[in-house]
Amino acid sequence: MHIRVMHPHGLAVVAQLIAALQDDPQHHIGYLDREPAAIAAQRCELQPLGLDGVLVADEDHWNAVAGALYAAVVDLLPDHVRGQELFHDARSTRL
Repeated sequence: MHIRVMHPHGLAVVAQLIAALQDDPQHHIGYLDREPAAIAAQRCELQPLGLDGVLVADEDHWNAVAGALYAAVVDLLPDHVRGQELFHDARSTRL
């Protein structure tokens, strides 16, 4: 599996994918909008990394990808970040 920082040119594609999945409780991200343009803007505003904290992977198996992506982004966080907030849809059984 190859994990990398998303190239800024990929933001529109990622925002479209997230928007398409937002109505499905299995994939819903509670703190994101449902419109691609709003999702793209929200990704740019991520703190403290901005788009440098948006990672993508070239793997189709979600169970393998989720843990690896989380571990990779935690490694990118500055030392002064001592905690993370997670918000999920309680109907999701994939967390």
